[in-house]
Amino acid sequence: MPATTYYGFGIALWGMGRSREAVSMLEKALVHNPKHMSAIQELLNIYNRLGDGPNELRLARLAVEANSDFSYQATLTLALIRNGQVGDAEDRFKELAARQQKDSGTLSQLGLICEIMGRTDEANSYFLSSIEYRPDQGFSYYWITQNKKMTSEDLEFIAKMKQVFLSDDLDLTQRESLAFAIGKSLEDLEEYEEAIRYFEEGNACGYRSHFGEEYSNKSAIPTMDRQFMDAQVRLLENSYVSHSPMPIFIVGMIRSGTSLMEQMLSSHPEIGAAGELGFWDISWDEIQKIGESDSDRLNEMCTEYCELLRSYGEGKRCVTDKRPDNFLRLGLLCRAFPTGKIIHMKRHPADNCVSILTTLNATPAPWAFQKDTIAQFYEFYSDVMAEWQSLLSPGRVLDVHYEDLINNPEIVLQRVCEFCELEWDPAVLTPEKNPRAVVTPSVAQVRRPVYSSSIARWRRFEPWLGAISNLIADEERGKTVSS
Repeated sequence: MPATTYYGFGIALWGMGRSREAVSMLEKALVHNPKHMSAIQELLNIYNRLGDGPNELRLARLAVEANSDFSYQATLTLALIRNGQVGDAEDRFKELAARQQKDSGTLSQLGLICEIMGRTDEANSYFLSSIEYRPDQGFSYYWITQNKKMTSEDLEFIAKMKQVFLSDDLDLTQRESLAFAIGKSLEDLEEYEEAIRYFEEGNACGYRSHFGEEYSNKSAIPTMDRQFMDAQVRLLENSYVSHSPMPIFIVGMIRSGTSLMEQMLSSHPEIGAAGELGFWDISWDEIQKIGESDSDRLNEMCTEYCELLRSYGEGKRCVTDKRPDNFLRLGLLCRAFPTGKIIHMKRHPADNCVSILTTLNATPAPWAFQKDTIAQFYEFYSDVMAEWQSLLSPGRVLDVHYEDLINNPEIVLQRVCEFCELEWDPAVLTPEKNPRAVVTPSVAQVRRPVYSSSIARWRRFEPWLGAISNLIADEERGKTVSS
């Protein structure tokens, strides 16, 4: 069969949820035509979603061989960074910077590379240059405002952003980024009512940009399937194969502190960090077909997963996977990895929801754009975690409150190290010194020393929280009952 046929089968299988067969077909397309750019791009996206760094790097190299366009060169540089090949990434970055085209897109890409590498001042220089070439670069404004606290000295810059925002020529993606930049700036200036309006406008633009329509109501909120959760716990009850390295799953709501916890733990000499791996999400359709007695296939999948972990922590005893929505799969993960560790990050519901509402996400969920659905999803998540508490063995999951981690990091992290059966190491207290690349929306925050300004942040926006306010009342009632 020609490459185009394999590619077509691959796309069709991916749409049917048969992810492994899809990858196989797309790879066969490249065997027949190593320069099939559509197949390369699809596989790049899949391996990026999986968190499969080595294969993502392989495809990025193929892309550059087939097409030397700047965007693929930048993709390769980012893949090198994610795979820990910082020296090679530095060399490629210098080459890119030397031959840069004088256009806004190139400059903003260079800024993002610097941002991920932790070179904030250099990143800002590129972002500012990008705006000089083309003032409607909402993406560049966003990162500039993320990298500093805006003050009264920045009023002219903020006015410029507002003026650009009014332009009819601004596309949805740039308008989304710019709205979040203005919202963050106004929050820094304590103009909270105007700030929340811009955050909401940014979310509206983001939803239309990603999903091509106006908000839908409750269709984005899943329902809890207790029967399926119970089936996970019973899955392969008598099956166990020892795996190395030991996974540490960090789960919870998005924006609950999972990135900070991973950055702290991966500062420990015995812990590697894999970031957010999509392995179990993409494998979900296949897993649901595994019977309670079909241990071989699940053990094969566990071995594949640990090989992926090993690529992020060669020689490490443990490797973290901070995919937040793995909270949906705790029964499976407990069965698949009886000695694996699960850390559940919990955050005050209003702070958690406000952080989602006010953060620009590159790969957002449909529910994450408006107050009603964010609050509804938080309630769904809370119900799921309460159900796991009744189904799983006591002590199987360690709950860590974000507020406790911020206020008493040494006490909390000593408890986490003990839970993970690791010796204490004070390096975990200085995550800002961790050189690893961070590619989540928290990249700017985890580069700083631990700070407490995000605790009780919801109070700034209390009059405009809508459905999120109900979660505050529930939280207070829960505290009263527990005391």
